[in-house]
Amino acid sequence: MKSLIDRKDVKILRRLTARIIEGKVEAPKSLMEAAFEFHLKYVPLLSEGQHSLDDVLDYNSLVTMLRAGISVDAALTQLSAEKVKDILSLGLAIENIPDEILNLIGLLISSKLKDVEEELLVSIAAIFEKCVSGGYRAKLLLVAAQALEMFGHTDKERDVVSLCFSMLSVMEITGSDFECIRSVQRVLDNAMRYAHPSVNNDQCSVFA
Repeated sequence: MKSLIDRKDVKILRRLTARIIEGKVEAPKSLMEAAFEFHLKYVPLLSEGQHSLDDVLDYNSLVTMLRAGISVDAALTQLSAEKVKDILSLGLAIENIPDEILNLIGLLISSKLKDVEEELLVSIAAIFEKCVSGGYRAKLLLVAAQALEMFGHTDKERDVVSLCFSMLSVMEITGSDFECIRSVQRVLDNAMRYAHPSVNNDQCSVFA
């Protein structure tokens, strides 16, 4: 049976949708979502596994989709750990990390990164250092909560608890900043849930 679409057509569609996802072609949100879904569902099948999301999704394309209000959760689960590490590195190269980048960083931190946990911990420390005095405290705290969940019960558990608690100890939070207060609570909840009690007790000295 003759295929309804040949290799040449697949190549053209793949390139066009990639340019839309990367923001190189101005397109409405609905078209961006359709292009993204095409890459997510059909490109691996039509190209017989020769192309993956790692080939089209990068730092710029993910930021473009987040700015357009498109959920990237499904895509992030399919990215390799090395690709995620590369995206984080590019995000950290920005002098002033904006709000949407912290959103992306929080989404990128997942259990698949345990294979590159040493590099990831260095990246998280750099993020905290850059952003702790900025205006995105609530988003930064959510990144900390994600890190605590990921590093719990690993060799880096003590390091990440120390890092998160140290950040909390120097962060200025007013009693009227309810979003930040809720985020602080989530950080502490995750520390209690995912880290060994002795680790939390040892690190509480930073608040003294």
